This record gives sequence, structure tokens and C-alpha cells, in this order.
Amino acid sequence: MDSLPLYVVANYEKPRSESPEQYPHNPMKSLFTSLCLAASLTSTHGALVSGWSFSQGSPNGSNFGTSSPTIGTGADFSADGVGIFAVTPSYTLANTGDTLTLSGSGTFDFTNADDAASGADAFRMGLFNVNGSANTANWLGVLGTTSHGTTGTGKLFNRLDNLDNSTAEFASGNGTASLDTGVSSNVAPSSGVLRETNFNYDLAIERLGDDSLDVSFTFLNESDGGLTYELNLSGNIAAGDVTTYTFDRVGFLSTGQMDASTVQLNNVDVTFVPEPSSAVLFGLAGLGLLLRRHR
Repeated sequence: MDSLPLYVVANYEKPRSESPEQYPHNPMKSLFTSLCLAASLTSTHGALVSGWSFSQGSPNGSNFGTSSPTIGTGADFSADGVGIFAVTPSYTLANTGDTLTLSGSGTFDFTNADDAASGADAFRMGLFNVNGSANTANWLGVLGTTSHGTTGTGKLFNRLDNLDNSTAEFASGNGTASLDTGVSSNVAPSSGVLRETNFNYDLAIERLGDDSLDVSFTFLNESDGGLTYELNLSGNIAAGDVTTYTFDRVGFLSTGQMDASTVQLNNVDVTFVPEPSSAVLFGLAGLGLLLRRHR
């Protein structure tokens, strides 16, 4: 191989080491990096829910290893009186503004008609705390229900930590307190009939500054004929009545009043949204001061 010309070697200079003076510390860049890291630690956590188990009734269902379980087999009334639940990551509403939401969609298939039978609190769902229970009784949490026919428009319940609750399955109305104060509903038609079509739901819990819990429940079931069941409920659990800020279970119940062959749930999701970190807010204040100094 030909050797390099001598003048190249003679003029070669070893790169000088970089000194701190060449690249001075940039406090604004460091603060911005820290803010981005803190923001990432307080981002939204959403997860599809799978791994379902039966809680009551005949074990009629399928797709329990997915986020879209099917209650019932398609046979007449096979979805009646069937409850299911799944374990979720443990979410704690530790700070003001923390929010936890159960959401998804689905489809009803009724046995005898396009409508469900008349019944109160016929289809139920909730966010729960297992409360150290070895079974599906004595859970704490929040329960939302839909009703149809002339029996009402649905309710919100706060599950209490008392003796009545010790033998009651998680979707039972026993051992609960109805959140009647501040509850509003909008149901059309006035009979509030559930239809054999698609539905969407959203059950949300938010911790407020006085340590109470704000609860909201929306349920929309719209038929091809334009008849819509629309439920909008909201209520508040006073701080002294809150039995848990931590939730680690979700559950559904298709009661015996549904007259359903199947209840298909699609993309069951639990989303936790933490409040903005105080560290981020403090950092933003510091960034503002630095910007003023560098003007």
C-alpha cells in the first residue's frame, strides 16, 4: 500500500480535547429536558381489559381472553343472570384531578323481540376495589346501571363497606347507597327501552379538591329506527362516604330481566389520567424566570 505523503503527516494535528468552556452548561436546556421527563411520568395510562371470569349465573360466554368478551351463547335467554369480571392494574386516585374511566361499546341480542323486557337496573357495570375479598362479594367501588320500560332510567351506586355488603356480589344493589343527589338523566323515548342494536358507555370517577369523588355515567343505545336510549347520570360521593380511592377490578352483569341471547362487549378499556405533576408546574415557573433573565 502506498504511504501517505510526508506533508500530510507533517500537517496532521491531533484534535484538541473539548473543554467545558467550549460547551457551557445550558440551564434552560436542562430544565426543558427535566420537564419532558416529568411530563412523561404523568401521562395518561390506558389499557384494554382481558382475562375475564364468571362471577354469577351459568358460565355462558366466549372470547374471555380478549378485550371483547361475549356474554351468552346465542341460545334463548342464555345471557340472563350472567356476571363477568376482570382484574386490572391497581389505580389510585391520589391527587386532586386524578380520573379513572371505564369505556367501550357493544351489541345487545334479545330473545323475543327487538327490545329488552321491562326491568330496573337490568344492565350493570362498574369500577371496583376487591377489598381483600377471596370471592366476588364485599367489593367496594362505583356501579352504574341502565333500566328500561316503565321502571326508571338507571342509577349510580356507591358500594359501602358494611355487613350488608359482605354477602352481596359486586353488581348487587345490596350494601350500596344511591347517588340521587345531583343525578340527572335524559332518556328518549320516555319509556327508556333498550334496543337490539349497538351501544356505547362511559363511567368516570374523578377526585375533587375536597377529597370527594365526582362520578358520571353515560350510556347511548341507538336503533336503526331512530329510537334512542340516552342516559346521562352524574353524582358526588362526599369525602366522608368514600370507601376507596383505589380500583383494581371491572365487572358487568346482564340481569335476568334482560331476556338476552347475547351481550357482546367490544374493546373494554380502563384509562387513568393523573393530575398535572406539581414538579412540572414548578418547573414551568422556573422556565418563565429564566426566559425573563435571558431577554
